[in-house]
Amino acid sequence: VYRHIVLRKGFRFLDNEDGSVQDLVDPDVDYDPQQFKREIAIYLADPYGWAQFVRFVEGRGKHIRLSSPQTLKATCKYTGLSCAVLGGTDIWLNADRWMHGAAPSKLSLENYRQYMVSHEMGHSLGYGM
Repeated sequence: VYRHIVLRKGFRFLDNEDGSVQDLVDPDVDYDPQQFKREIAIYLADPYGWAQFVRFVEGRGKHIRLSSPQTLKATCKYTGLSCAVLGGTDIWLNADRWMHGAAPSKLSLENYRQYMVSHEMGHSLGYGM
């Protein structure tokens, strides 16, 4: 069961009244869900990212998942990249790239993760193809 992140006033990330966000990591991915939640919150709250332009309407959150190549192939029809529903709520981040980055980008792991989140969030907000 996946829950969504809702960005409310002050850019605090919540998905229900008690503020918990759980199950953001696919079961076949070996990564701490709480760590992933913290990292996503940091990247989305970046003042130079989408937080400066967008406030999500409460109740229309984003489902951000750390997914295996198998999940990406079944969901997005390819394995090497992350994907998002254009103008939708669902985002799948490639777990291999989340954990190891992408050498051709020449970005540090943290910067590459920021890029992944920002890039796919842009698609989920309706930008690009």
